[in-house]
Amino acid sequence: MKKIVILAVFMHCMSIAAAPFKILHMSLHRGCINDFREVANQLSLDVTDWYIHDSRMKFDPLAKGNDIYNITAERALRVWELNKDYFDQFDAIVTSDTAPLSRIFLQNNWQKSLIIWVCNRFDYGDGSSESKFPDEGYYSVFKQAIYKPNVHIVSYTPYEHCYARQKGVEIGTHTIRPIGVLPPALLENFVSGIPSHIDKSKTIFIYPRMSPQQAEHAQKQCENLGITTFHGAYNGPDDLTDFKAVLYFPYAWSNLALFENIQRGIVHFVPSERFIHSHANSEPIAHHTRTNFELCDWYCNEYRDLFVYFDSWQDLQEKVKSTDYRAMHEKIKKAGFAHWQKNLEAWRQLFDKIING
Repeated sequence: MKKIVILAVFMHCMSIAAAPFKILHMSLHRGCINDFREVANQLSLDVTDWYIHDSRMKFDPLAKGNDIYNITAERALRVWELNKDYFDQFDAIVTSDTAPLSRIFLQNNWQKSLIIWVCNRFDYGDGSSESKFPDEGYYSVFKQAIYKPNVHIVSYTPYEHCYARQKGVEIGTHTIRPIGVLPPALLENFVSGIPSHIDKSKTIFIYPRMSPQQAEHAQKQCENLGITTFHGAYNGPDDLTDFKAVLYFPYAWSNLALFENIQRGIVHFVPSERFIHSHANSEPIAHHTRTNFELCDWYCNEYRDLFVYFDSWQDLQEKVKSTDYRAMHEKIKKAGFAHWQKNLEAWRQLFDKIING
C-alpha cells in the first residue's frame, strides 16, 4: 500500500511539472496581438490572445467608446470582479499597447507573473472622456510596480523610460521591440488593397498616417519634382513590398510599421533632422518631435543606416533617382533578421527567468 501511495504522489508531481505554463495576452492593439502571437509561436509558449475590442462586454460592459482606454480605479475593480476566475486560469498575464491595463492586476494584488509591455506612454488615456484618468492613484500604483518581484516592465522603445522619468515614475531600462514578423495564418488568402492600375515598381507609396491637407501637400511636392506617388489604404505590410519605396513622415517615437517593413526589406525615404528644422514652420507636414531625435526609432543609431534621409524636397528628388534600391533592400533584410534574432532572444530570456526561475 505504501508503495502505491508513493507512486501516486510521484505521478501527481510529474503531472504538475509537465503542465504547460499558460499565458494570457491582453491588448487594445491588433498589431501587438499579432506580433506577440508570433513570438509565442517561435518560443512554443502557450498563449491565449484577448484583443479587448473584440469582446468589450466581457471586459467592461459599462465602457463606451474610447473611454475603454481609461483604466480608472473603478474600472480596474469592475474588470477584475467580472474576470478574476478567468484570469486565475493563467500562470502569467501580459498587457500591451496601453500600460494602464496592468492596473487591473496591480491594484487587485495579482500574485502571479505580470509582464507590462509599455508601447504607448505608461499613462496613456483618452483625454476626451469624462473619466478622470490618469489619476494620482494610478501613478501611485505604477510607481510601486517596479519593486514587485512578480512584475516585469518592458518598454517597446527607449523613449518610454525617458517619458516615465519625466512623470516621476521609474520603469527601469528593459526594452524589447516588436519583432515585426506576422503569424503565417495572417498571410493566407492575401488580397491587395492597392488599385490594380498602379505600377508599384515605379511608384513611391506615401504612408497614410497624415491629414488630407498634409497628404495633398506631399503629393503636390512630389508631382512638381516628377516623382510618381500613391497615397491611400493598403492591406498590411505585404502590400508595400513591390513599391519602389515608401515616403514616411514619422508621427510617433516608434511604431509597428517600422519593424514589419524592415523585415520585408522595404526602402524608406525619411525627412532628416535638417528638413524638419527648416520646414516645420513653413509646411503643413507634421513632425512629432524637433528634439531628442536619438530617442526616436526612425533616427536612432541602431537603425539609422536603414533609411534614406532627405534634407529638402529637391534632395528627395535626387535621392529617388540615385538610390541603389537592390542594395538597400538586401541591407535592410539582413538587419531585419538580426533584429528578429535579438528581440526574440530577449523574450526567450525573460520567459525562461519567469518559468524556470
